Amino acid sequence: MEYGEEAIHKLYKAANEPEYWKDAAGAIAELTGGGAVHLLLASFDTRYEYVNLFTRDEIGFAAEYIRDYAAIDFRVPRVMARPLGSFADEREYVSEDDARNSPIHQELLPRYGIYNISGANLCLDGCIGWFGISTSGPTVDFDNRQREYLKQLSRHLLNACRISMTHQDLQMARERSLGSLDLFQAGLFLLESGRVVHANDAATRLITEGFFRLRSDRLSCTAATANSQLATFLSRAAGQRSQPLLLRQHEREAAYLVSVNDLFPRYAGNGSVEHSAYQAVTITELNIPTHIDLDEVLLFCSSCGVTPAEAMTVHASLNSISLASFAEMRGIGLDTARQQLKSALTKMDLGSQKKLFRAFERYRLVTPGHCDGSNVA
Repeated sequence: MEYGEEAIHKLYKAANEPEYWKDAAGAIAELTGGGAVHLLLASFDTRYEYVNLFTRDEIGFAAEYIRDYAAIDFRVPRVMARPLGSFADEREYVSEDDARNSPIHQELLPRYGIYNISGANLCLDGCIGWFGISTSGPTVDFDNRQREYLKQLSRHLLNACRISMTHQDLQMARERSLGSLDLFQAGLFLLESGRVVHANDAATRLITEGFFRLRSDRLSCTAATANSQLATFLSRAAGQRSQPLLLRQHEREAAYLVSVNDLFPRYAGNGSVEHSAYQAVTITELNIPTHIDLDEVLLFCSSCGVTPAEAMTVHASLNSISLASFAEMRGIGLDTARQQLKSALTKMDLGSQKKLFRAFERYRLVTPGHCDGSNVA
């Protein structure tokens, strides 16, 4: 294999499998004798990070830079003005006077041992993007061969970032589509100032079954305990991102997952965001045997951005329910269930269901009182 080809192969592998970006960045630093490597590609509009990697992240540089220095970084517009994928030494657009008067160069970079940064503009459509690499010491520079290689590599990095962005956008679109399909199985109530103004067919069926009801156009439950839980949940959920509420109908041995989201947030005169007068309440009936409680699994998944639909596949897996049986009980396609479980495992950084079981057991061991039943009626 020719000089540097292995690192390029790793880049394109990372473009398709983002968990390999760190491996690719490490290969670049090792091959060129460089120091820290920074890769960033993030949406201006949504702040979604397609790639955000700093090879020395454990020392806290990235967090400190974002918190204290990003807003005053004069280099950003200068980098963005350069041609896409064009590699350059920072000293081409940062003068000695600039560096002497820059807190970034005088305080931050020396403290973390970051020297003589070179890099490339990777600002693809709607995103801020950057590849940066430092030398290994203040008196060290890249030689001509290394610099020529980094110029070639920057073009590959731009292509790899474009591929990664496309793949992740398609994945997110697929997940949104799967989430929309789930709504056909869920009861959807649209509320204005707490009153139901619209209910889909599934919501109407829930009302007909008798556990949920409408009183003066307000959503409630016929069971006193469940009704109290629901009222408290809906009042507290306004303007917040709350964990879903699990309600049980003991007579039918049925369970319902209730979630609420604000719609159309309002802006106060001082520029702050108030909670919306409009909410969407979704209720999904769960007909799944519960050896491990779903509310416990929801807590287990909550810190990783796992959606309720994805958490239900985790719950099924932990209870040794086949995805085929789970999909049939939920009335969804098997491929949908597989994709939801795969997405959940990815978000939790678990490569297999075997690792899922181990992680859940560790969660139970280190989290005393992790499931107190406060959200269960």
